[in-house]
Amino acid sequence: MCIRDSFWTVKNITGRLLVGLRWWSKIKPDGEQDWIFECKLDESKLNSVDKTFFWGGQLIFTGVWLAIFIINTLSLKLTVAFLNLFVFALLIVNLYAYYKCSDEKKKQMSDLATRAGSQVAGQVIKSSLMQGNRA
Repeated sequence: MCIRDSFWTVKNITGRLLVGLRWWSKIKPDGEQDWIFECKLDESKLNSVDKTFFWGGQLIFTGVWLAIFIINTLSLKLTVAFLNLFVFALLIVNLYAYYKCSDEKKKQMSDLATRAGSQVAGQVIKSSLMQGNRA
């Protein structure tokens, strides 16, 4: 139960509060799984210490659980190793999903910059045309 609660807390609370990322999956009526990735656009409000803590924690604990799994497998403690593998799988899912969220954030920022650039270019052209009409 602690593993489940830890996964849920990282997935639903710390990711949203520390780095502005959130993800979940839905099962469509046709049985297909749909992954949804959400992110805050305004990264300036995020604390760099929080981001470092979040991503460092994700990577460090994933590595720690992988090492524990390997040690228990080599020690032939297969029942414990199976549980370690389950925890490791949950951490990998979280890590992958947050990585996809951050990719989505980069894409959204790129789209936002493209739209802003288009608007600025439109304003410059419009302004040039207006000045040309005055002359």
